[in-house]
Amino acid sequence: MGVELFKDYDFLALHLCPDASSPTSLLALALAMQKKVQSVMDVGSGNISYVSQLPGEVRRAVCDCSAEALKGLSGMEVYVRSLPCLGFMTGEFELVSVLHVLEHLGDDIYEASIREVGRISSRYVLVGSPFLQDLSAAYVRCPSCRCIFQCEGHARAFDMREIWRMQRTFGGISEIYFCGEGGVSGGLYGVYRLQIGLKRLVRRSLQMAFGKMYCLPPFTKCPRCETELFWNYGTWQSSSRRCSKGQDHWNFRDARKVSDYFVALYDRHRELLEYRKLSRGCY
Repeated sequence: MGVELFKDYDFLALHLCPDASSPTSLLALALAMQKKVQSVMDVGSGNISYVSQLPGEVRRAVCDCSAEALKGLSGMEVYVRSLPCLGFMTGEFELVSVLHVLEHLGDDIYEASIREVGRISSRYVLVGSPFLQDLSAAYVRCPSCRCIFQCEGHARAFDMREIWRMQRTFGGISEIYFCGEGGVSGGLYGVYRLQIGLKRLVRRSLQMAFGKMYCLPPFTKCPRCETELFWNYGTWQSSSRRCSKGQDHWNFRDARKVSDYFVALYDRHRELLEYRKLSRGCY
């Protein structure tokens, strides 16, 4: 079964509701403030960036492949650029963040892109992406051309093995967090991975056999015929997407926590950690 990716990020920027209170944005802001960095680049900032909330004396810069996504950003340096060639000087920024970006990169540009992110950072790299995501859960069938596509544009899922592997490029892990509401902890990590694999196998079998089990996201756009699709967009737009006060959004330094997202802060000056020792028992 051929699966295509959602690609039109200008369309996404037009219809996505910006949310500065997401766990990954709040955590990125807290870590940048804690490390007292003097220059920050947020790659793939989208409609809104935590960088705008940093003190004015900090050099604040954002870049995105979508010019539409950058229209609402002000008070900072703004660049329309895309990975794997950002065109900045080596080590130009003390902290470079890529939040909800790396999962969108295909195999043809992924390795070159993470090298580019590491190249322009002089000290820290902050990575945030979905954790152990079942990509097939977001497959959509276009009612016009019957194309099957991944409506979020996600090309890869991250597990502990890949988080440790990125140390080769970014340096040792200084902080690691797992964001979301609850999850499966400790020794159940392996069981949870097996469960996800079985669900994926069943879902794909049903898709091929019956052409069913496709999701209906609030909005998306077919990458083949470019039909704009809106299902429960009005309901989604009117619903409250902000985090409730006092909610515990992340769990500190539990490398085996199974949750919605991970955020890892890599320190390029930190001695590279031994992955086998660190990841023992994690997968």
